[in-house]
Amino acid sequence: MLRKIDQFCGWTGLRRLGDLRSLDCWKQDGGAGCKAQVFISVEGRRADYHVEFIRERGELELWALRAPDSILAQKSSDWRYFKGIGYDTLKDQHARASSLTAVKKLNEHLRWHWFTGPFMQTFGRNVWVTFETISPEQKKEPEALLRYVHPYVTFIVSPQETVISAYFGN
Repeated sequence: MLRKIDQFCGWTGLRRLGDLRSLDCWKQDGGAGCKAQVFISVEGRRADYHVEFIRERGELELWALRAPDSILAQKSSDWRYFKGIGYDTLKDQHARASSLTAVKKLNEHLRWHWFTGPFMQTFGRNVWVTFETISPEQKKEPEALLRYVHPYVTFIVSPQETVISAYFGN
């Protein structure tokens, strides 16, 4: 798991600071995974990240590297203006292009798949880039977003064009 985190960090410019903490593994309904916490340096600032892995084709794969709220918002009141993932409100073409370039560069390594997007918005200083991971046909199914465990994938890009967070789910 540490190797996978270090790979992600190497691809983005983040840096792992220490070992995994609070490791919790699970197995149910034919699936398995682990979640833990790890300190990561984000543009010179230490942050307590949540990391998740799932078992796919016999290997643990990175599922989420979630930045803490303290990295995402300068102050807690910033959250009141956040619309949620999947909204496309970012009009600045330069910010859109540079954020999408950072995401595509990282995804050359991750090889995560999606059908539609990007849906981009700013939140605090960062740009949230979200894609839908279910097809338009699947989306038409009754209660589709409730049935699919990971209908979205989100990347959070800093003003320095560093992907500081990436995860599946809502």
